Amino acid sequence: MKLSIKKILLFLILSYFSTNAFSQVSGYMGKRFIARFDTYTNIYFPSQNRRNYPINNFPIRKNISIDYVIGRNLMLGFSYIFSNTQFHYENYFGQMTNSGFGVALTLYVNGIAPVGKYTQLKLNYINTDYSIRVED
Repeated sequence: MKLSIKKILLFLILSYFSTNAFSQVSGYMGKRFIARFDTYTNIYFPSQNRRNYPINNFPIRKNISIDYVIGRNLMLGFSYIFSNTQFHYENYFGQMTNSGFGVALTLYVNGIAPVGKYTQLKLNYINTDYSIRVED
């Protein structure tokens, strides 16, 4: 069996490029930026004398964040947090607004970022503004 020079040269070129090819970037399907919107709530119980005031018993906190995959198992995220709720205490009626930002570092222990089990270190700064008035 005779091998021609062209076949040997083609084999060497293909083997060279196949060993030096770059793999997919870190992140699910090669995406590095991930935009998220999360909501969560904590149940709020008003004071004992519940009157017909517009009390929000389930204040919803909104979290808008952008995550960036910085390694195969590591992700860095920035978020903006906002919530608005009303409260009732003794003879006072008030409204509270929370807003802030956060930074998160996520380490994926099982899987490739952002898919799998993870441990997250998060630091949030939240500013609270409220107004109170006496019930009529």
